[in-house]
Amino acid sequence: MVGQTFDDKRLSYAMMIASIACSSAMILIGVLFFVFWLIDDFVEFMLSIYVILFGILGILSEFTIEFISTYFSFMKKYISKGFYYIFMGTIIITWGEWWVLLASVLNIFLGILYIIFFFMLKSKLKDQEDPQKPASPEEVSQAY
Repeated sequence: MVGQTFDDKRLSYAMMIASIACSSAMILIGVLFFVFWLIDDFVEFMLSIYVILFGILGILSEFTIEFISTYFSFMKKYISKGFYYIFMGTIIITWGEWWVLLASVLNIFLGILYIIFFFMLKSKLKDQEDPQKPASPEEVSQAY
């Protein structure tokens, strides 16, 4: 992105890799529960399908895909992506296996990081803006 320092780009790539890893873990968990019949009822069956689909959405949101940008634009903002990962982490935490618990904690941690970065970036933009000229909505949306 234009105007980012080297550390900002490195942090952005690290967050992208962490997001892909957490989303891949969600897909793997959903597939394992589905394939090995660790599902006790219809609700868990549907949750495993949701976890797989939302894991795919998490991976696709890291790339520039027009369909995702149009219909899932909330996945392009740090704050909403943070709540997304926290939500997904709390959904899979109920399945009780230790490896699922580990993936759940990592998802929740990643979500908290995204929310922290949202507020850090927001305050960084506020410090850099000209006090005479407020930032336009386009500038703000491009920053997130």
